[in-house]
Amino acid sequence: MSEMNEKKYSSKSRNALIGKILLYAILILITIVMVIPFLWMLSASIKSDREVFQMNPFVWIPEVPKWDNYIKIWTKIPMLKFVENTVFLTIVVTFLQLLTSSFAAYSFAKLEFKHKNALFLAYIATIAMPWQVYMVPQF
Repeated sequence: MSEMNEKKYSSKSRNALIGKILLYAILILITIVMVIPFLWMLSASIKSDREVFQMNPFVWIPEVPKWDNYIKIWTKIPMLKFVENTVFLTIVVTFLQLLTSSFAAYSFAKLEFKHKNALFLAYIATIAMPWQVYMVPQF
């Protein structure tokens, strides 16, 4: 009887190991697919305009990297102002979202009123809508 349990345990253990290996292989493949565009962006950032679109042969690291591309982006366009605007807008929107969401959460949690469940469902539905749904009609 113990021999049968041992084979059963061994079979389950082997299947679990194969499952883990397969899972990790898929996760590694997905990771590589997700990282490649980021690496290409970094590679393109140190190339000339001509080298970026050269595909035959494709070169990840150019022979002569153009490090001055980074200087150009900070001097030719007001990149620092763009970053400041983004930080400011992020802080303001986050604060306002936190404030309004707190009021809504308190009223839904503590107060009893007519059509509370329907309003809560509508509120959650508006939160769950992707930004593109709002953007298209406004465009």
